[in-house]
This record gives sequence, structure tokens and C-alpha cells, in this order.
Amino acid sequence: MKSIVAVAALLAIRLALAQPASTDLAVQELSRCDAAFFTALATRKAALERLAPMTGTGPTSVFAVPDRRHPTKSRVLFSKPIEVQGLKFVGFFDEIADIPSGMMSYSWGYLVADTVPMTAAAIKPLLWDSARLRADGPVFVRSEVWSHDNPAKGWANVETEAGVPKRRTVERVFLIEPYNGESAFIRAGCSIQGNVTEPLLRDLRPDLRP
Repeated sequence: MKSIVAVAALLAIRLALAQPASTDLAVQELSRCDAAFFTALATRKAALERLAPMTGTGPTSVFAVPDRRHPTKSRVLFSKPIEVQGLKFVGFFDEIADIPSGMMSYSWGYLVADTVPMTAAAIKPLLWDSARLRADGPVFVRSEVWSHDNPAKGWANVETEAGVPKRRTVERVFLIEPYNGESAFIRAGCSIQGNVTEPLLRDLRPDLRP
């Protein structure tokens, strides 16, 4: 009897080890557009690096793209699609770009093989402050603004407009939007743009800091 129990226990252990690790993509944390996403990925790194290469050590991690400043090399496709809320998440994008007047733009998030409206409807229950997600033409957006002239106010819930941010401000936006030049997938993720200072970057994108 003891040998049967031991064999059964060994089989159970082997079965558990054979099960795929969780591939939770931390969509809720992503929707906050802050450091929470990168710390969440670090806790899931062992499972997620089966989908695509990852970079970062210690408390933060992120999917590694070949070149954040290149229009097409700033993304990586997963080894297999991951289903979230009935949607197929197929990759990750991570971009850095210069914008006029000495400002910067940082964008990151997932590539989803579906339409913008369907993606917005499906993932809305997962999103932080989802009540403020609104349709704006072909995109869905939730936005906040930081003013360097009034830092005590923190992130103000403001509906931003297209174009260059106002001087001495930073816009933080969660977007579900078409991907220019692509029809196979859309983008769901974050953008911070404007006069992005080192302290703000450390708070929002700690994975970029040494």
C-alpha cells in the first residue's frame, strides 16, 4: 500500500510540474500606467519569458523589444497567442520617441488580434478607473495630466486633446487604438508624453532606470 501511495504522489508531482505556468499578462496593472505593471511582470517572469524574451532584474521586468526607437522593431510577437477575456493577445510594443519642443513620448502595451470596440468592451471590467474610459473617434481613451507648476495636485483627471502637450505638463493616457500600418492587430496600452522628468520616469517606468 505504501508503494502505491508513493507512486501516486510522485505522479501527482510530475503532473503538477508538467502543467504550464500561469501566463497572466497583468492587464489590470498595465491599465494603471505606472510602475505596478513592471513589478507585476517581474513576479510572472518565469512564465512570461516562454512567450517572448524579457529584460530587467530584481523588482521590475518587461518584454524585450529589439529597438524602442524603431517604427517596427519596437514590438515583439509572442510564441503563441494568450487569451484574455476572450481576446487573443499576440505581442507587446514598447516605444520611445522625441516630440516637438524638447518633449518625449513613451508608449507600451499589448498587441491584440481584434477590433478596437471589441477589445474595449471585453477588457473594460479589468481596467483601473474604467468608468472614465471614453470613445474618442477611432480610439478609446482615459487620460490624466501632471503639471510641473502644481505638483501637489498630482495627476488630474483631464480629457486631453490630440497634439503636442502643453509646456511643463505630462499627459498619461491609457489607449485602445488602431496600430498604424497594421490590420492584423490593434494596440491596448499606455502613453506618457510631454516634459517627462527623471523623477516621473522613475515612478512610472522604473524598468528604464539603471
